[in-house]
Amino acid sequence: MAEATSRREHERKSVLVGAEVSAEGKTYVCDVIDISTGGAKIKIEQDLPTQTEVELKFDPYGTFPAVIRWSNDGFHGLKFSGDRDELAEHLMAMATYG
Repeated sequence: MAEATSRREHERKSVLVGAEVSAEGKTYVCDVIDISTGGAKIKIEQDLPTQTEVELKFDPYGTFPAVIRWSNDGFHGLKFSGDRDELAEHLMAMATYG
């Protein structure tokens, strides 16, 4: 586990935030477990295949395009594919205002 942490390009912050993930024309409720400007770890009931393009929606902070990079026992790792500066602004708002 230490190797995975040391390979991370972006520092992750533990959170527990309700969100929605949209993939292939369907929308699912999920929990965001941790997040960074590079990606997020989500818990979701549905099994979504790796390389699936998704959108992660946090009300009222916005919707962020991502790709599923890994999946394991109900958890999925997302890599954000949008503008990192815009995402950083939204993450700061989440951290500041909850």
